[in-house]
Amino acid sequence: MEPDLGSENMNIGVGTVVSSLLRDVENSCKLLDSPEKLTVAVWNEKMTISTENKTKIEEARRHESDSGSPEVQIGTLTGRIQGLTEHLKAHKHDYATRRGLQMLVGRRNRLLRYLARTNADKYQEVLKRHGLRK
Repeated sequence: MEPDLGSENMNIGVGTVVSSLLRDVENSCKLLDSPEKLTVAVWNEKMTISTENKTKIEEARRHESDSGSPEVQIGTLTGRIQGLTEHLKAHKHDYATRRGLQMLVGRRNRLLRYLARTNADKYQEVLKRHGLRK
């Protein structure tokens, strides 16, 4: 026998869920002595990822506004590859993520081959910086 879910549960849309979540956040802010604390905590949590990415980009930049050189792309791909590798250690049967990881590794290998072909010194420097075995 199936439980009676009721008609009101069947009509819940995404907007209802989002508004419910926003209401919960507002209530949490009221419980704190200052609502800015929650905002700062959420902002800092998001910033840790982008800060790590920014430092990798700054280390590999050719000039101040460089964000697309092969060195920068290899650095960001290496970070993403390491994150997905850790994820797959815990979730061995996540085949969609495994395919995404293989695609990222292939893209990084193509960039490494390009860099080796065009600038051998930078290629060796990138390998040392990221601890790659080539």
